Amino acid sequence: MSVSNFMPTVSIRKSVPRSSNMIDNGVGQKIDQKVRESRTKLYNRIENDKNKIDNIVSQRIRKIHRLDLIG
Repeated sequence: MSVSNFMPTVSIRKSVPRSSNMIDNGVGQKIDQKVRESRTKLYNRIENDKNKIDNIVSQRIRKIHRLDLIG
């Protein structure tokens, strides 16, 4: 006897994206919009942090060059 004889039969349903299930009442669209907004906020925050770090590094480099010129 093979193992498959003991396995229960399970109907497999295709998974459908949540937004298409709730598209009738617009909930899915709202969820998609919120995801896009939060992703954009996160990317903007990361970009701002990168710019701050770049500014700090370039200030320190300029300060080091000034000290080299003076010393």
